[in-house]
Amino acid sequence: MSLLDLLFGQPNIENLKAKKDISGLLKALEYPKEVVIRQKAAEVLGELGNTEAIPSLVDALEDAEVEVRCAVCKALGQLKNEQAIKPLVTALKDKKAVVRQAVSNALGQIGSAQAVKSLITALNDKDANVREEAARALGQIGDARAIKPLITALTEHNGLEQAVAFALKKLGKPAISPLIALLKHNDQAIRNKASLTLEKLGKSATSSLVPVLISENDDARHCAADLLEKFGWQPTKDEFGAAYWIIKQQWDKCVGIGAPAVEPLTVLLGDKDWVVRWAVTKALGQIGDPRSLQPLMFAMGDADANVRHAAAEALGQIGDPSAVDPLVVILKDADAQVRNAIVLALVKIGQPSVKPLVAMLKDQAIRKIATETLDRLGWKPEKNEFGAIYWIVKQQYNRCVPIGAAAVPPLVEVLRNSNEATRQAVAEVLKQIGPASITPLTAFLDGNDGNLRQIAASVLHKLGWQPHQEGEASVTYWVARRDWNKCIQLGTLAVAPLISILGDADMTIRQGATEALGEIGDTRAIEPLVALLIDPQRSVRFSAAQSLSMLGWQPVSTELQAAHLVGREDWDKCVELGEESVEALEVALRDWDNWEVGLAAAKTLGKIGGAPVVEALIRAFKDTRGGLEMRKVVAEILGEIGDIRTVRALIDVINNPNDVVDVHRIATKTLEQLDHPQAQNWFSIRKHITRLEDKEWSVRKGAAEALAILYQHGSIDEQSRKLILSKQGIMAERHHDETVLSCNWTHHHDNGIGIML
Repeated sequence: MSLLDLLFGQPNIENLKAKKDISGLLKALEYPKEVVIRQKAAEVLGELGNTEAIPSLVDALEDAEVEVRCAVCKALGQLKNEQAIKPLVTALKDKKAVVRQAVSNALGQIGSAQAVKSLITALNDKDANVREEAARALGQIGDARAIKPLITALTEHNGLEQAVAFALKKLGKPAISPLIALLKHNDQAIRNKASLTLEKLGKSATSSLVPVLISENDDARHCAADLLEKFGWQPTKDEFGAAYWIIKQQWDKCVGIGAPAVEPLTVLLGDKDWVVRWAVTKALGQIGDPRSLQPLMFAMGDADANVRHAAAEALGQIGDPSAVDPLVVILKDADAQVRNAIVLALVKIGQPSVKPLVAMLKDQAIRKIATETLDRLGWKPEKNEFGAIYWIVKQQYNRCVPIGAAAVPPLVEVLRNSNEATRQAVAEVLKQIGPASITPLTAFLDGNDGNLRQIAASVLHKLGWQPHQEGEASVTYWVARRDWNKCIQLGTLAVAPLISILGDADMTIRQGATEALGEIGDTRAIEPLVALLIDPQRSVRFSAAQSLSMLGWQPVSTELQAAHLVGREDWDKCVELGEESVEALEVALRDWDNWEVGLAAAKTLGKIGGAPVVEALIRAFKDTRGGLEMRKVVAEILGEIGDIRTVRALIDVINNPNDVVDVHRIATKTLEQLDHPQAQNWFSIRKHITRLEDKEWSVRKGAAEALAILYQHGSIDEQSRKLILSKQGIMAERHHDETVLSCNWTHHHDNGIGIML
């Protein structure tokens, strides 16, 4: 203790405070030995509020101890004198964060605008507590220059929400708009900060939040709605109220608002969620405002059927005639429920729907549903083309007769695209209508559809029409009539038309044209007739062969010679030709509609023999289009040949579960008759596999041993190997005896076999 301390003692801060001894306290503020004394002296000087202490306190801002500097800052803040501002601003650069925090607090208490710039800088201090205290200080000062920096600090630093909210609340309404702007930010964390800060500002933000409900930014709208709900705001019956209920997805509330809700609702017809689009569409229909028409027509093109269905219902509810044309056009919607909704809408709209629907009768895609809708509207068809289409859709073709010439075009169209039964019915109606049918019917004579040509020619004949001149142009008529004698009489003029129908789908036309060409004797027919030697139908092949002979044609290759011999059904010559005949014989073999020819071809192939024959017969046997008897004959011939490939093919057929049981039996029987090791092994394997389930252990063991030998050394196919392998679990189970005593009886069981593959 120093001499001064002994003489005067340490400063007693409490006594000095009680005496309000400013001079003593200022001396204590300089007391070098005890930090606590200087700290308490600074605190008391602040409490006493005497501004005489300011110079000394300012000097003490440079005290070596943090505790003292903090106490000095607090005192200067309490004194609230602007003399301290510059020194305090300088102290904002103190190395200790706790001092900078105390400085910020003091500047806030003084409340002078001189400190604003420095405090704004402090918002980016590296210490979170300093940033928070600087924000609060700026709020206490209340200078509008701080608004933007405060909001920037809010976005850039975490933990400032409370302090910034305090500051902005002090700054009042000018702070609200910048915060609301942050509700549109693409960062959710920043939106959350802005929303939390606005919530702290309280109801003062209400009037500014309401317009945000109709913002284009979805996030901003939802934030605004949530805040308004927390503030207890009551939606009004206007576009803002509608926007609020849209955000809350309370569609009935939107309907209750009525017309003001139309515009905000239509915006949502482009929402990515189909459920929202669907609900909006239904709400617009319930509101029934004419302004919804165009948006609802747009919704009729929505990718989701539920939305289109709701849009159609809505248009019907509104009932405006201007919706008819768009509704009629989309009657071809792929969804049946949507189509039904459109029909109901058109019926609700009523009479304005009739004319557009009648016009749409010409559209084949929707004429049926258009007809049904017209029925519901009570429309009565007139004696014109539309009336004819109506009766055609109803399949009441006779009702077209009184309509006359106007009915011919739609009837001819039906004739072009219908089945034979419908064609016959329509042809009868065209005959009754009379001469008006002639011109369109003649157009069919040059077509590729043989059945249609025949029907057209028949009607024309009944109407008394005949070609005006004897020439090539008239041949198509006689061909369609299948009057081959007339074609022969026309001679060379008929050759080109007859050649053109050699590819007709109707076998009788191909045959008739082939025979006529042979009778005419024009060599131009040779090449196309040669192509018919491999026709799938026996009668056509035979006629082609006969006609070629009449034309003096001679085959130039063994391949053509074989085809010619098969066409003539000269089976003995085919045998003489040998394997060169196989390909042509296979064509006849597959003539499933002619049993005798197929049988003869099969027997001929059997006589020829050889690898190509076996392959051809195997293909025929595996072809499920062949009749049972034919496949039986083929199997028998394969059995007689006895080729190894026959064995494999028969096994393949037996293993095919998709073939019929009778074919399996045929294959099995043929396989049994084959004296071939692989066939015998196949049957042996299946017999032994059956015995694996025998009651006697010795039988099971013998079967397992046999299977093991066949698996390891036998000549077996891959499927049989897999079959044996699938039983290895049963075969390999270790053998053991089991004795069971029950009801005074002793039962002995042999379990397992114990044979490994």
